[in-house]
Parts: sequence; structure tokens; C-alpha cells
Amino acid sequence: MTVPETFAIDVNRTTNAQAIVDARQSLEDIASPISVFIRECCDVGLDHSTSTDRLYDAYRVWASRKGLQAVSSPMLGRALSAALPGVKKIRPRTEDGREYVYAGIRLLGENGWT
Repeated sequence: MTVPETFAIDVNRTTNAQAIVDARQSLEDIASPISVFIRECCDVGLDHSTSTDRLYDAYRVWASRKGLQAVSSPMLGRALSAALPGVKKIRPRTEDGREYVYAGIRLLGENGWT
């Protein structure tokens, strides 16, 4: 095998591997639109948190823009838990009382939601 043939085989393997990754991502996106919302609109991290109401409002706007029917707030919570087991709904004390938040996720600033 000559060098150009070896290169052609490696390029095909890389292209095929990327096609597999892309196909898998497409199937995951179809199966879980919440995962797409997370990827496009959220940042995940241990020190992040956001109001459950604020996240749900952003999700409803995103779903509307995508032509999708938004799920209910409780269903969004279940879908978040399934997609990101580390994200938890908590109710910490604040100066204004207690508010439910999702710990471990926040909205991205460039979407105008933070």
C-alpha cells in the first residue's frame, strides 16, 4: 500500500466515524428535544443554578421557536433529570424567602435569558 492509499483509507475512516457521530446525535435529538435545549441554551456545572420558572419560560420560548410543543413544567423537570442526573431541583433559603431552583444548570447569557 502506498502513502496516498493509506491516507485515503484514514480519511474514509475519519469521515465514516464523523458520519456515525452525526447520525447518533440526530437520533438522540429526535428522541430527546430536551437534550437539544440543554446543548443550545444551557451551561451545566456544579456551581450553576437557575430558577425553575425562569428555565421553564426559556424552554417554552425555545420550543415555540423550534416549532415544538412544550412539555409541562413537571415533565421538563423529569426530562432534565433523565438527561442530566446531576441536576437537582432544590429550594434554598434566600432573602426573599424560598424559591425552587435547578442546581447544576444555568441559562446561557447570549440567548437573552440571563
